Amino acid sequence: MPRFLMRISYDGTCFQGWQKQPEGRTVQGEVERALGVLMQKEISLYGSGRTDTGVHAEAQYAHFDTPEPVDHAFICDRLRKLLPREIWVHGVFPVRDDFHSRFDALWRQYRYQLLLTPDPMLRLYGWFPGYELDHEQ
Repeated sequence: MPRFLMRISYDGTCFQGWQKQPEGRTVQGEVERALGVLMQKEISLYGSGRTDTGVHAEAQYAHFDTPEPVDHAFICDRLRKLLPREIWVHGVFPVRDDFHSRFDALWRQYRYQLLLTPDPMLRLYGWFPGYELDHEQ
């Protein structure tokens, strides 16, 4: 079975995290749904990590197997059309059959954004503690 790795970005505001849940909308669930429509078969997606409810990702990697060989550029193009606008597939790449997005990841990076002043345009992407920070300490 051919195996592919994808790089995904998403705005997690309206998702209950990455990992598929019995109830609620998740990023993994949305991508698996789109892959199922595209491949006309249930496809399992394996992420390099997970995010919590409301958390965003700039570069989440995940792999999946297809029942038959397909063009990876075709998969990427179709997924972009099938997925909701909060999720974007940057690329789909063929990988070796024993590759695993979680166990073969070389590193992970997390960024926390602290807002120095309240900003309604950034409220979903950063945290304002409710007071000005004392820069002297």
